[in-house]
Amino acid sequence: MKRLLACLGIIVAVLLLLGAGLAGGIALDRRALADNYVPPDGIPTDAVSDFQLMAEAWNTIQQSYVDRPAVEAQALTYGAIGGMVDALGDTGHSRFLSPEMVQEQHNFNQGQFEGIGAYVEMKDGHVVIVAPMDGSPAQQAGLRPGDIILKVDGENMADLPIDQVVSRIVGSAGTSVTLTILSKETGQTRDITLERAHITLQNVAWQ
Repeated sequence: MKRLLACLGIIVAVLLLLGAGLAGGIALDRRALADNYVPPDGIPTDAVSDFQLMAEAWNTIQQSYVDRPAVEAQALTYGAIGGMVDALGDTGHSRFLSPEMVQEQHNFNQGQFEGIGAYVEMKDGHVVIVAPMDGSPAQQAGLRPGDIILKVDGENMADLPIDQVVSRIVGSAGTSVTLTILSKETGQTRDITLERAHITLQNVAWQ
């Protein structure tokens, strides 16, 4: 009996050592990944420690996040850059644009884009319709100034940056998008499905 207990004690001790070694190895590996991180050219020397911290966060997510297949490197990168720009607190002046958003902005500046055709603004954490454009799907669907966009295709838009909300609304002409709208006038919500169209901006209008 004593011999059996001694064997069990040895087995437990070995398992504990293996577990401690594994945990220590994971912690050491993460630390090594951060400590061995070599910043590319162009990073200021006084920001190396900050980039090491971001690398450690990146590695921890890649190794330990419960839904690892859902992790997208580009989404993490854009999210980190967007968060860094948002941390400036320069609301309305400084914002991060993805390549797709840059193209959309370029099209808008050229006087044409594809979407529902409405001017919007951010107010109290919500995207609000400023005015629908003449002859646009937004105008034809009855959207009015002051209408609040609560959801886009069933996804809650509260507290999202305006560029992220707009990126979900715009799309190829002929495709559909469903908006959940809170009416400023009645206080009621309704779902509106709009077909996106090719919108040409009129730079000068009079009546």
